[in-house]
Amino acid sequence: MPVSRQKELSALILTEYPFLKASEILLFFHRLKCGRYGRFYGSVDALTITTSLLQFMDERRKESVRYRQPDTAAPATTTPSSSGITYEEYLRLKEQKQQHHEHE
Repeated sequence: MPVSRQKELSALILTEYPFLKASEILLFFHRLKCGRYGRFYGSVDALTITTSLLQFMDERRKESVRYRQPDTAAPATTTPSSSGITYEEYLRLKEQKQQHHEHE
């Protein structure tokens, strides 16, 4: 692809997808080169890339929806706390540990 077409394509991508991070664009081109969005023959044209980019964006949307959904497959056994455990919980756990070692 000539440099002028590359610049035109990059301007199109920036206009249509200004929210994409550089790492996401790199991931897209990696997947494109690996054939994830179909085969291409000879040189890759802008239409092939933009069509593949639509597929990538659909994958990205599905992943972000899946990421934002709570994980219902594995229920939490304890509620995580940003401040750790209380002193009473510590004493209870310490006592349980001591009892466990006494029974061994």
